[in-house]
Amino acid sequence: MLDHNDCLGEAVTARLLDFFGDRTSWQRRLWSVGTVMRLKETAEAIELLDPVPAAQHSLEECKASARDLAKVDPGIAAAPERGRIAGLLSAPLTAHGSAHEQLQELVKLSDDGYLTRWSVALRSEQTGLGAESIARLIASHLLDSGSSPGHLYRWWERHTRYNEDETHTLADLLELAEASIVSRDDDFDVVILFNESPALDSRPPGWLDAEGVSAWFDSHRFRPPPQYDGGLRLSFRARDAGAAAQRALDLLDIYAARLAVANRASAWSPMDQAWVGGTTRPIRMPSSRRVDVPVLAREQQLFADERDEQVDSGLQLVSLLDAGTPAAAAAGAWAGLESMLKAPGDGGAHHVAPRLSRIVAGSFCRSELTDLTWRRIRGVRDEISAELKALRTNFERTERMACLVQAGQSGVTDPRDVAGAERMRKILEDPSRSLETVRAGADDALRRLYRQRNLVLHSGRTEAVALRSTLRTAAPLVGAGMDRIAHAWFVDGDRPLRLAARAELQLERLATPDAIPVTRLLAR
Repeated sequence: MLDHNDCLGEAVTARLLDFFGDRTSWQRRLWSVGTVMRLKETAEAIELLDPVPAAQHSLEECKASARDLAKVDPGIAAAPERGRIAGLLSAPLTAHGSAHEQLQELVKLSDDGYLTRWSVALRSEQTGLGAESIARLIASHLLDSGSSPGHLYRWWERHTRYNEDETHTLADLLELAEASIVSRDDDFDVVILFNESPALDSRPPGWLDAEGVSAWFDSHRFRPPPQYDGGLRLSFRARDAGAAAQRALDLLDIYAARLAVANRASAWSPMDQAWVGGTTRPIRMPSSRRVDVPVLAREQQLFADERDEQVDSGLQLVSLLDAGTPAAAAAGAWAGLESMLKAPGDGGAHHVAPRLSRIVAGSFCRSELTDLTWRRIRGVRDEISAELKALRTNFERTERMACLVQAGQSGVTDPRDVAGAERMRKILEDPSRSLETVRAGADDALRRLYRQRNLVLHSGRTEAVALRSTLRTAAPLVGAGMDRIAHAWFVDGDRPLRLAARAELQLERLATPDAIPVTRLLAR
């Protein structure tokens, strides 16, 4: 159990469970990559982009993104060494030069013992950061390091909520996580079953016929599904069983692409679950990065006759981010965004990320207040919940909930919702400054997506070090932005650039007497 006297630990844990959960709403998901990953991304970018004059602005953005976090992240190193890293990132760096080699060595040293240094900083109460920032840094480091979200969620929940025999502080848990999660990989035996045996001249390495599958299931004490026709046995070294299942999915994607161009795609029918030795139940393989655009179903536009080339083509390209291979996801998603948000006279694609980040920031408050409203209605039976439910529209409900949050009467009880209500209270106190922070966080993630797209298309780097982390963090933002773009077009008839202009104007007006409620920033 988590020590109930550790208030910071409780606040951080609430956010970690949001970040690792598979049903977390987009505005509560993790949009940032960790400090170590930013440093790795920068070291790689120096090697690839330094010789390219046209890429210097992108390279400087990458360096600044890493430098800003390295200055304040106690997990990286002691203050003097953090200053050294910041100094290197503030100066010109030549690929394979002395300073570049120093940076690469410092990145390796920063990665080793990251959570242990955080534990020391927490015990000394010298972090200088709040619960939200701490949770983001820790969660992003764990995910960037190769652990699966499901494993992290179960591990954190078990040690903070269910194991009553032991009491831990947050500092204790980080030491334990360094030893049991980050510092070791294990060997995993994975089996993927097939609905039909591939009708091919040859079978992939590790193929098991039905008898071989049955023997493997018996030896690992699994109960097989009622129907299958063979399976593929794979071995991986990974952080956890979920990460091994993801590795299996990645390999299946490679095989599927080869079969598609060989005109043999119909011969490939793997199930969407992985059986991993050492576990007790099959793991459902995540086939989606959750680029959620719910407005299409909510407004009954999935099969609408009316088509718009710009929006529909953009949706088709962005859909690659949801389930495409990493390189295709980065290239396709950015092409879709650029097709909708690049304006005449821009001269380049550098305006796309700021425009989408403003749309995201403009929809943040309404999304969070909607979640809080319905969690209160479903979780608390009182007059206020009845009043909220009786209101005619979600606009009215969110504005009423905003008043309740400001008055400290949100009524939610789940720690994750309490944390969400507290974040909303701070935003409502100073919406201009707070939503600029939201916008900046989204902008950083989307600019990283643009850089990764450039590495894929212009440098042929289809397995860049930060590519997978970038897709994980950009997916909720792209989904949220596309949801608002689709709503603006299918419901109001507004083009994406008109919505982006409205978002920019209303965010700027938040600091003036002409500001409108934060729940209506994107309303027509």
